[in-house]
Amino acid sequence: MAARAEITVQVADRHTPIEPDWEIAVVADGHMFENDGRTFLYLRGGAAPCEITVQTPNTVDALAIDDIIFDIPATTEERVMGPFPPEHYNQDGMVYIDWEVANIAGVSCAVIRLPV
Repeated sequence: MAARAEITVQVADRHTPIEPDWEIAVVADGHMFENDGRTFLYLRGGAAPCEITVQTPNTVDALAIDDIIFDIPATTEERVMGPFPPEHYNQDGMVYIDWEVANIAGVSCAVIRLPV
């Protein structure tokens, strides 16, 4: 099994717009990104709708929190999700995401953190 790929987190700036640093979703073992609770996942669709899973490994009152699963539309449609409260989403300071491997062609993502 290949290693999970880490996505570089970009920090938004109040004075200078940033262009998302798109990373192609090609890793069958998913991606991960550093999360401080002010981080958003920016997604761009590919050749076909693709399902993404955001893992929620923690519990509330000893009850498992369901993973978030949704579809990214095909073509170049974009979606933004987050922020991710660390107490629910973090695994060693990281959020883990998984892709539907069958429809991953052309899907890309960027991670953007809001400034303090």
